[in-house]
Amino acid sequence: MDSELSSSENLEPSVLPNEATDTLPRSSLAAAQASVVLGFFGLFTCITAIPGFFLAIKSIVALRKDRPRDQWWAWVGLILCGLAPITTCLILYNGFSHAIERKLTRSRMIQIGEAVNRYVDAEGHYPPQAIYSDTEKPLLSWRVLILPYLNDQGKELYQKFHLNEAWDSPHNRQLLTEMPGVYQWPGDWFLPHQHKTCFLVPQGKGVLLSRSKEVHPQEIQDGRENTILLMEVNQTHAVPWTQPADWVFIEEEPLNGLAASRKDGFYVLFADLNYSTFDDDIDPKKLKAWTTINGREPYVVPRED
Repeated sequence: MDSELSSSENLEPSVLPNEATDTLPRSSLAAAQASVVLGFFGLFTCITAIPGFFLAIKSIVALRKDRPRDQWWAWVGLILCGLAPITTCLILYNGFSHAIERKLTRSRMIQIGEAVNRYVDAEGHYPPQAIYSDTEKPLLSWRVLILPYLNDQGKELYQKFHLNEAWDSPHNRQLLTEMPGVYQWPGDWFLPHQHKTCFLVPQGKGVLLSRSKEVHPQEIQDGRENTILLMEVNQTHAVPWTQPADWVFIEEEPLNGLAASRKDGFYVLFADLNYSTFDDDIDPKKLKAWTTINGREPYVVPRED
């Protein structure tokens, strides 16, 4: 009897330590796996990466002796938690830069609209869509014509142009590099180096900046608040800023050049210098109606809040 008791007593110490030593690695492995989960979510919300980082460090130390093969869980968690601040900064930067881009776009479009209005005040009518030759050939864009009404630098630049020559003549082509900043589209850093702009006016019958006639303010029967002056096209439809080329409504492809200017739509500036953001699902009939001065269509323009 005594021998049985002594043998059982000898067994107990050999079992309990094994259980204790096995529990620690298992809990450390669970902590390492938890750090991976926290690190993954930390890529989107940096807060969860903080406890995940400390769990990963603790797990690496605990698993080093007992279960070194399971350390990779902790290392993955550590890497994910380390990347979390970087991704958070990138998300914040993207949102910040997007907001700046939107603000710059609106500001530049309004500045262009103000220059057009100063032209109207001085000349009594809206500028034509282009400067024409004696044979009615378009030579230079309206963007050149309103240069004196932008600022003093615009006045000096305007004097450099040969107004009786095409935009791509040997002389006028040299002036492409002097594109005013107001014509630069902030949505693409490469376009200014190509001397292209995304700020175009509607082109066609009955538009505000016409090819065929001078449009006077009193002729806008739809009202300035319902007549598009300027549009923001995407970079694939950008044009050299002095070229007499603008946006044309195409029945088969009404959003040609407008869609995907940015994720939240494209900007449109009306003749009263108020702007709206149009989505890619804008009704083509409404869009076309707002490009004309006297269509008298009963469409309400969606305004920014």
